[in-house]
Amino acid sequence: MRFKTNQLFRFYPIFLFIILFLFSELVLIGFNVNYGIWSYFLSLIFLFLLLSFCDFQEDIQNLLGAMTILPIIRFIGSLMPLENFSFLMRVGIVYAIMAIGMISILFIVKIKDMHKWKGSYFFPVAILAGLGLGYLEYLILRPSLPFESFSWGIFLLGFLFIFSTGFIEEIIFRGVLQNLFMKVFNPFISILLLNILFITMHLVWKNAFEIMFVFFIGIMLSLIYYKTRNLILISLVHSSINLSLFIIFPIVFSK
Repeated sequence: MRFKTNQLFRFYPIFLFIILFLFSELVLIGFNVNYGIWSYFLSLIFLFLLLSFCDFQEDIQNLLGAMTILPIIRFIGSLMPLENFSFLMRVGIVYAIMAIGMISILFIVKIKDMHKWKGSYFFPVAILAGLGLGYLEYLILRPSLPFESFSWGIFLLGFLFIFSTGFIEEIIFRGVLQNLFMKVFNPFISILLLNILFITMHLVWKNAFEIMFVFFIGIMLSLIYYKTRNLILISLVHSSINLSLFIIFPIVFSK
């Protein structure tokens, strides 16, 4: 048995899920990990029940289905004993989970025109801008070296892991979710809601300046993607930020 949703009710599940997602993350990082894990589990059950028993417009159903990737990532990541691994291994494991989820969603939700080549001549500018923004973020967080002892093999592995994170996150947030949000809401609301989800994934740093910085970067990347539809361009910015933050400047300032 499936319930039809009226026009007034159709947006409520999206807003309610975003509130549940934010609440779950705040409980996870600020109150009790076990309660946070249960909260994420309940938010997933809520989404699955909605998708199973309610009839939504196709665009809303696709958006709700795609958003399941976020609590799944946090739920699985919180259950794994990641503290037993090195920083690079944690990055590899978490983003492998994200990549699997991303590929699964792309098989289910086919998004036309996810990427265009408009503005590709700005690729070098994107890399330089990312490196500069990464330095600013480094000044906020001051992360330590991602490896205990330096070797070129470990450096190249770290470079590969960290560089790929920007592409995976941008495909999920801008390529998939932003496109789906814009089928339901106007651009302003879409970008705002998307980046509330984006900063929620970064609350783990527990740093107010970092949250404001990530929100600014997220809005900037969303606007660039909205204007250019160039997924590689914003991924280069994001990946360069991550390389600066976790690899380049920790090495430079450790000497």
